[in-house]
Amino acid sequence: PHKMLALLSEAANSPLEPPSHHGEPLQPPRLADLLDEIEFQLRQFVKLPEPVLAMLIAVLIAETYTFDRFRYCGYLALRSATPRCGKTLLMRLLSQLANGSPSITSIPTPAVLFRSTRPVLLLDEVDKLRNADKEKYGEVLAVLNCGFEKGAVIERCKKNTFEVEQFVVYGPKALAGIEGIADTLADRSFQIQMERSAK
Repeated sequence: PHKMLALLSEAANSPLEPPSHHGEPLQPPRLADLLDEIEFQLRQFVKLPEPVLAMLIAVLIAETYTFDRFRYCGYLALRSATPRCGKTLLMRLLSQLANGSPSITSIPTPAVLFRSTRPVLLLDEVDKLRNADKEKYGEVLAVLNCGFEKGAVIERCKKNTFEVEQFVVYGPKALAGIEGIADTLADRSFQIQMERSAK
C-alpha cells in the first residue's frame, strides 16, 4: 500500500508538462495504470454486487488526492443489511489507500468533524448517529450535508474574544452502516449495497 500511496500522490501532483532529466522527459506514473491496479486489488479482496463498482471505488480513492481541484466531491456510502458482507474490509482498504491513510471513526461529535485536519473522513456505523442526541445528530448531519461542495465552512466564535473562526469541511467522505442514510446524504453519495458472498 505504501508504494501505491506514493505513486498516487505523484500522479495527482504531476505537472501538465513532464519534467526532464538531461533533456529526456521523465514520465510520471500513469493514473490509468494505478486505477487498474487498485481495481484489481479491490476485486481480489472484496465481493461487490457488480464488478464494475471496483473501478468506481478506485476513482473515488484517486479523488482523495485531487478533490481540491474540483467544485464538488461525491461521497461513498456502503450499506450491509447483514454481517460479514465485506463492508469493514472495504473500509480498511480505503483507510490504507486514501490520501493521508485516514483512520476509521465512529459516532463523532460535530466539533470533531469540522475541527479535524484530516482531508478524508471514513465514518463507520453512520446509522448509529440517529440513536444519539437529536441535536447532536442534526449538527453532524449539517456538517456532512455541506461538506461535498468546495468552499463550505462551519463558523464558530472563539471563546472570550468572540472572533469568528472558519473551519473548512469540504473533502472526500466514505460512510458505512447497516441502515439507509439520510435522504440529503444519499443525494450526495454513490451508494453500494454490500452482499454476503455465497459459499
